[in-house]
Amino acid sequence: MQLTNEFKRNVLKATTAIVKKKNGKGPQNIYIKVHSDAFHIVIQGFKSDYENYLISSFGDEAIQILKGLYDRDAKFMHQDFLDHLEGNHDFVLSHVVLDFENDVCQAIIKL
Repeated sequence: MQLTNEFKRNVLKATTAIVKKKNGKGPQNIYIKVHSDAFHIVIQGFKSDYENYLISSFGDEAIQILKGLYDRDAKFMHQDFLDHLEGNHDFVLSHVVLDFENDVCQAIIKL
């Protein structure tokens, strides 16, 4: 599958806007991996300062709670993502892979 450079820029812009809305600051790095039936949006530096504080204070317990919150909110973030994109798109958020230890999040979008 081929994604145009303009589409990739719009995806990166939309994702950055969502991370800024959630954290008050943008991610450290963001890029797209394209696969035959999906694309992955990889976000490095997705955790907020408060989430870092909770994890350092409460460890795995905080990580499990945060994962539950992210899973619950993923569908709302996906709709927010679609609202930021120009045009009509019919792809679906498959799932989100969260790595709190390395501060990396991957949103898997099925086409």
